[in-house]
Amino acid sequence: MDWKYRKIALEQLDEKCHNFNGLCDITLPSKGWIKSIREAFGMTLKQLGERANGMLPESVSRLEKQEVSGSTTIKTMETIAHALNCRFVYAFVPQSSFQELVMEQAKTAARNKTSYISHSMRLEDQQVSESEIQKQIEELAIELLRKKPKLIWEKSNI
Repeated sequence: MDWKYRKIALEQLDEKCHNFNGLCDITLPSKGWIKSIREAFGMTLKQLGERANGMLPESVSRLEKQEVSGSTTIKTMETIAHALNCRFVYAFVPQSSFQELVMEQAKTAARNKTSYISHSMRLEDQQVSESEIQKQIEELAIELLRKKPKLIWEKSNI
């Protein structure tokens, strides 16, 4: 995919996830969402099971435990959310933005690629200023994003 289109895709992802940032501070209830909501509603395991396509109470109980351990599926969570008249929301939310994340990774790759050159120049007493090095890193990062974006994700850059 061309850089112009990848940049648009990143902008669209950032826009879609913008409203999720406030949700990142929400922690999973110790009992899990399913059990916490079910109990707050005053609903039994049997009642939730009936609403969830006829699941047995034992299956609902097992599912509540699987949610807490992280071993349930998205499809199952959607089914239970529907049975509880809720929506199940699933997203990856970056620490800052997807655009910033990609640019930082590109800068890391550029820094790794330029570090040996800077070291050689220092040894030869031909070092350039820190601001010039930063400028070169920025330029190389943008070039990598435009021409060789897969290189920024090489294991040596992580």
